[in-house]
Amino acid sequence: MRNVGYNTRHTFITLCISAGVPISDIASWVGNSPEIILKHYAGLTKTEVPEL
Repeated sequence: MRNVGYNTRHTFITLCISAGVPISDIASWVGNSPEIILKHYAGLTKTEVPEL
């Protein structure tokens, strides 16, 4: 079950970043520092879908 919680958390954080929610707000909501959010989640978002 732990994996389900992690996936939900990851999805929530990624969607918040994509929606433009301030990193400091997201960090506060999930109990992390902004640095951790940026290090582990911000680099994983894509702004464009690559053409195949």
